[in-house]
Amino acid sequence: MTDAEQVQREGESQAGTNAPPAPDEEVQQRLQGQKGRGRWWKRGALAAVIALVIGGVVVSQQSGDDEGPRYQSGHVVRGELAVTVAATGRLEAREMVDVGAEVSGRLLEVLVDHNDHVKAGQVLATIDTKRLDARAREASGQVRLARAELEGARAEAALRLEERDRVQTLAGRGLASEQALETAVAEARRAEAAVEMAKARASMAHAGLDAARDDVARAQIVAPIDGIVLARNVEPGQTLASSFQVPVLFQIARDLRELRLHVRVDEADVARVREGQTATFTVEAHPGRKFPSRVVSLRNVPSIEQGVVSYEAVLAVQNEEGLLRPGMTATATIVTERVSDALLVPNAALRFLPLEQAKDDATQEESRGSRVSKDDEPRHRVWKLGEQGPEAVALSIGRSDGEQTEVLSGEIEVGMALLVDVEEAKP
Repeated sequence: MTDAEQVQREGESQAGTNAPPAPDEEVQQRLQGQKGRGRWWKRGALAAVIALVIGGVVVSQQSGDDEGPRYQSGHVVRGELAVTVAATGRLEAREMVDVGAEVSGRLLEVLVDHNDHVKAGQVLATIDTKRLDARAREASGQVRLARAELEGARAEAALRLEERDRVQTLAGRGLASEQALETAVAEARRAEAAVEMAKARASMAHAGLDAARDDVARAQIVAPIDGIVLARNVEPGQTLASSFQVPVLFQIARDLRELRLHVRVDEADVARVREGQTATFTVEAHPGRKFPSRVVSLRNVPSIEQGVVSYEAVLAVQNEEGLLRPGMTATATIVTERVSDALLVPNAALRFLPLEQAKDDATQEESRGSRVSKDDEPRHRVWKLGEQGPEAVALSIGRSDGEQTEVLSGEIEVGMALLVDVEEAKP
């Protein structure tokens, strides 16, 4: 029992049970004193906790300050540098032929499918020849008619020539007039012309028959080359109309063991690309694998897209494993130049800045990949770790392959460790 409760009970016993008396001054003072002490105890505990937290932060910061930044380094090496040009494009078959229909009609059957290997002359599809056969028969009738007309013209010409000769004989004897002779000569010439016209009609009839027969033969669509069917664009029963444009029914590639990679080279790099240069390329279907290739052609016709000028380069690709397919997107790296026995620094070292330098925007603008001198030779700086921290080393650079850069001059030697990255100390 607390003192307050004891005092309260004593007051109740003195006053009786009917009406609770008001607490006296002593009880109020004792109660207020206990409440005040409770408040001060809570405030003191809270202050102690805050002090501990602040002290822990300070200790943590002080202990973190004792640990310096951790640096990563790369080394200067001597070796071969391959200067490259990057370009993207698509793989295509070396020789691809579009096979179409030269006659109109309904497809009766399609005899090949995608990826089928075919031989030159093999039937790929057939077209209904009912109408073509009718035209051929009509053309054949025209030929017979032309022959008959030619025979009639020849017979008529023979009669007219004989009549002319007879009139000429009579005229020589004075038995025929000059007018009769002229008429006989004109009729003979007209008959000879009719023969020539009949010959021409016969020739035209023969040509029509040949064309009709060719159309019947073209109703069988055959493969023009040995190869593989890349695309089949028709189905049996489809009606073909080749009057205005020849429809493409099949695409046949001669051999997929050798492909061509067509890439776009930027105009800034095209002067460095030449036929015969080696290259490698990658495709998304086989990540991490590089395929060899060789530049076989550099086209002179520019391609302009959204104001960007590029030129098409063609690369020869061997596909003996069959891993590559026409239409794949490829990223090529063309080796335009090789530098042997070059002093090389990592490109990350050229981009590196110490923490103090990185915090200074002006210094960062001057140092990150920038020159430190105004002469004709571009000079940069890299950093090495000294006794007092990072120390700058000036150097001039040359060609780069995107990962390493050639050093032309500077206090750089093989094996020197250059700073490439830094990690701030953890608190």
